[in-house]
Amino acid sequence: MQKAMWGLLAAVMLLATPVLAGPEALNACKSCHDISASKRTLMGQPLFGVYGRKPAMTGVSFAAWDDAALDQWLKNPKAVKATTTMGFAVADDAKRAAVIAALKELK
Repeated sequence: MQKAMWGLLAAVMLLATPVLAGPEALNACKSCHDISASKRTLMGQPLFGVYGRKPAMTGVSFAAWDDAALDQWLKNPKAVKATTTMGFAVADDAKRAAVIAALKELK
């Protein structure tokens, strides 16, 4: 019963998190990805200039990181590439759209 309550509390807190806009939408990404123009590779690939770029990984079905590709990837990376090390997903549509909008601005 106690575990169920903690799970419910965590879900409510996640749903109550506001949708961030602009660079703040990428706050969660910055723990693994560089978003600066220096394009350093951290745990994940650099995100500066990623929008419109060809994916660096093999085995994905899209030719470039556009709205549709980013939406699919961010919603469920493991569904796109089962062997990815990216374990973070953005389930909320509005938050995912905000991340994509912020990635478009990184140029």
